[in-house]
Amino acid sequence: MKHTPIFIGALPVFRINNIFNADIDEIKYLKSLKYNIDNKGFRLSDSVNILDNLELINIKKCIEDSFKEYKENILEIENDFYISQSWSTINEKDGMHTTHDHPNTLFSCVLYVKADNSGITFYKEKSAIQEAFNFSFKIKKYNIYNSVTWNLPVNTGDMVIFPGQIKHSSFKNKNEEERIIVGANFFINGEIGIKENVDR
Repeated sequence: MKHTPIFIGALPVFRINNIFNADIDEIKYLKSLKYNIDNKGFRLSDSVNILDNLELINIKKCIEDSFKEYKENILEIENDFYISQSWSTINEKDGMHTTHDHPNTLFSCVLYVKADNSGITFYKEKSAIQEAFNFSFKIKKYNIYNSVTWNLPVNTGDMVIFPGQIKHSSFKNKNEEERIIVGANFFINGEIGIKENVDR
C-alpha cells in the first residue's frame, strides 16, 4: 500500500494508491442502486447511507481502516470519528462532478471504484502566501505555496481523504466506460477539547 500525504496550501490531503479493487459483485451492486440523473452525465445515489448495506461491507472496512490511518498517522489526533453519510456517483463519458464542498462534515473520503486516468481538483480562495496579505503575486512556477488550485491524478483502486470544507471537482470522464466512486463523510464522536485548556 502506497500512500501520499499532500499538504496543499497547508491542507492535509491524503492519497492512497491502489488500496482496493472491487469485485464484479460489488460493482454490479453499486450499478443497481437507485440514482438521480441530471443532464450532464452525472448520477448521485438516492441513498446517503449505502455503506450500511452488507454487499459493501469490504468497501466500508477499507474506508474505515484508511481513515483511521489518516487520523492517527497524518493528523496524529486521538479523537474518534464515525461515518455520517455515504453515497455513490456514476459519471458517463464526458460527465463530471462540478465544484462543491461538503457542509456539516469534518472529513471526506472518495474511493475510486472504477476510474482509470481520472482525477480530482481542489480549490482554495487564497494561496498560502496570500492569507496574511492579499497580494497578487507574479508567479514564476506554481507550487503548493502560491497556487489556489491543485489537480490530483487518480486511478481505479485509489482513495483520497481530505477536510470536507475544501472545494473540489472531478476531472471530466474521458473514458468510454462509466466512472464509479464511493464517497463517505466523517464527523467527530464523543467529547472534544481538553480539560486543562478549559475548552472541553
